Amino acid sequence: MVILFLSVLISSNPALSALMPEENSSSAITVYVSTSASASTLASGSASPSALSNGRVSTSIQEAIDIARPGDRIEVTGGTYFENVVVSKRVSLIGIGRPVIDAGQKGSAITITADGGGVLVEGFAIRNSSLSSIDLYEPAGIRLQSDGNTIRGNIISGNWDDIVLFSSHNNTISNNTLAGSQEGLDLISSHDNAIFNNSISNAEDGIFMDSSNRNAIKYNIMQNCSDDGLICVNGSYNTIQGNTARGSGWHGLELFFSNNNTMINNEARGSKVCNIFIIGSAYNLIKGNLAACCELCGIWSMRSHHNRISGNVAAQNNFSGIRLDSSDDNVVSCNAAFNNRVAGIEALKSQNNSFYGNNLTGNLLYSAHDEGENRWGDPDRPNRYSDFDQPAEGCFAKIRPGICGQRYPIQGGENSDRYPRSDSDSFTYKIA
Repeated sequence: MVILFLSVLISSNPALSALMPEENSSSAITVYVSTSASASTLASGSASPSALSNGRVSTSIQEAIDIARPGDRIEVTGGTYFENVVVSKRVSLIGIGRPVIDAGQKGSAITITADGGGVLVEGFAIRNSSLSSIDLYEPAGIRLQSDGNTIRGNIISGNWDDIVLFSSHNNTISNNTLAGSQEGLDLISSHDNAIFNNSISNAEDGIFMDSSNRNAIKYNIMQNCSDDGLICVNGSYNTIQGNTARGSGWHGLELFFSNNNTMINNEARGSKVCNIFIIGSAYNLIKGNLAACCELCGIWSMRSHHNRISGNVAAQNNFSGIRLDSSDDNVVSCNAAFNNRVAGIEALKSQNNSFYGNNLTGNLLYSAHDEGENRWGDPDRPNRYSDFDQPAEGCFAKIRPGICGQRYPIQGGENSDRYPRSDSDSFTYKIA
């Protein structure tokens, strides 16, 4: 194995220059970096090829990148490197023993600009970027400005943003631990990225997506974020799946003026305002999520239209399970909105919505409350109301087994459900 030293030493020492591969060589080489590297023997020209192949030859990550060629591997051993690294070529940057890159509050710790991407960053602790955007817009622990890179297995904390993607596409960001930043993971005009299995805590926003489309955001954990666990602003065709957002100061998961997204099988609980918040957004699928134990609402739609809210559990919230405000033409179906302190479902200033197949039991004030003109019930998918599912409550199964023969009046206006469910079978839900 051929090991490179600093470019200045190689160029000035014929013995080292002889070890350099030819310019057109396709074989990748490895550059070693260590805080304890000694250059004295190499500088004197007395090092043997055997010593070169076994030694640590650089104390600077940036110098190693500068002398490496596309496709090379750079291994960095444990220690602290006070650097602002720019990766301008396709290399693998591998931390051995969790080395620390400290940006010294001067810009980003690592900036990736390599044309054609292909950069791998793995195994580092990265910290201490600039703590404002005055000198650099969105400084970060790792800042990506190129496409097709992989960032995995790093611990990144104490930065303005921990990872930011700036017009950066087709990257894979996985298995990183991010903490104590403004944005844990920030996507700005970045598309077709895979973001999965990251753990984010104590950020302002766990994941912030701005004008970013077709990203797959899956199986991430966002805890104790002061604003949102995840927020998508002006984004479309993103898949938000299997994520966990707990203890958010505002919302667990939020769609803000974002259309045609899929939000499925997520868990959002313990938020201060709303577990799942949809505002100014249309044609989204909100399905199979757990939205529980919020200070206000489990799922809250505000000025949002043509969305499908289906198969969710919205329970044990201090206000409503599912709330629609000034939201029209939505389908709210087959949800379990139960054991909430005000209502299972409520619709305020909302028109032409369809509500069917929902379990609205055990809510303290209302099963359902509707001030608009909406459609309630379906003969094949009836809603169940805990105050109107037994004969003693006025519900008689006359239409067919399981369907009441009397309409259920929806509180708050003139709506009624023509097909309320008459029995309590198959509705057993528990919140862990």
